Amino acid sequence: MTAAAMDVRITGDWASIRPAWPGLSDLGQGIDGFIFQTRDWIDGWFATLGEAGDTEGLFAVLSQGGTDRVFLPFVVRRAHGLRILEGFGDGTADYHAPLVAHGAAFGPAEADALWAALNRHPHAPDVIHLVKALAEIDGRPNPLLAWGATPYPMSGHIARLEGGWEAWFGRHFGRETQKTLARKRRKLGEIGPVETRFARDDAEALAWLRALIAGKAAQMAGADVANGLAGARTAAFYERLTRDDPAARHVKVYALTVGGTPVALQWGVAAGRRFTNLLTSYAAGDWTRFSPGLIMFRDLLEDRFANGDETFDFGIGDEGYKARFSDDPALILAGILRARTLRGHGYVAAQHARHRLREAGFVQRLRRTLRGLRVTDRAGATDAKAEAA
Repeated sequence: MTAAAMDVRITGDWASIRPAWPGLSDLGQGIDGFIFQTRDWIDGWFATLGEAGDTEGLFAVLSQGGTDRVFLPFVVRRAHGLRILEGFGDGTADYHAPLVAHGAAFGPAEADALWAALNRHPHAPDVIHLVKALAEIDGRPNPLLAWGATPYPMSGHIARLEGGWEAWFGRHFGRETQKTLARKRRKLGEIGPVETRFARDDAEALAWLRALIAGKAAQMAGADVANGLAGARTAAFYERLTRDDPAARHVKVYALTVGGTPVALQWGVAAGRRFTNLLTSYAAGDWTRFSPGLIMFRDLLEDRFANGDETFDFGIGDEGYKARFSDDPALILAGILRARTLRGHGYVAAQHARHRLREAGFVQRLRRTLRGLRVTDRAGATDAKAEAA
């Protein structure tokens, strides 16, 4: 006997669907996924960045037997005379992936049902253009890649926190690095008392976050790198999450202080036994010779072990230190690009021309994932036939 097919409903009315949408507290409690698609993240976006007016939310829920099982948030952006479906919160979201109830199916059949529902929706987009989509979800190929996969140049990295702190620390921080950090911490202690901790209350958390944003701006000013925290709306987004998270259950602002002055700052989210590290800054000038960012990072990892986290998510980007500390393979990200209307085909053709310039190595990895998708699809069909027999 085969499982009942998923029903799909799509709405742009966030208020109507919000009560059933999983929040940060649901992660690891029957829901698998990332913080970026939770109710808390969506609420924050609507209250700040969503006020810009050039985008609107579109939310898909897949249910089975009357129970909601898969949740996918999107936005529709109006540009070039087109309605373009994108991943929700791009610019604040490191990955685009569904929230999935434990044991729920999200495979080719569900992707087909979602596509059919999008086509039936009265405000259906002209183009689907998702970037930073996970190429694999819980080790299985993301079925949305079958809509039309394109390269994405960066990956994500996750460390598995297991085996106890001392063993993990010894494995990932070489003996010389450990000695160097201890020496630099002693030198900092000669300037003033050294402390690493989370903010104690909302006022301190907000003050540290504002200092972090200012520090990040100073770091980016002298580098040829875009500052992702630039703009009042983006700052307001992170302030809202920091201020409105009850009793700081999930949002954590962390600092290394010397004589009470923060010299390295970090903002992250703890949910579902995963700590997601998102924003970091450190004092410039003479402070850099003490490596305050690395000392803070070392202490933060020890804290997360003590708090019982199972994974530490470094977020998007292929900086060398992320690969060094990650025990698992990189999270491969991909784009998903497909035209739904005749007007959308010109946009897709232009995007494909750009993607052809991307590195060939990523394309090879993406092809391997797509081959896995076809294998999974065939295996699923075989399983269904066996069950029916």
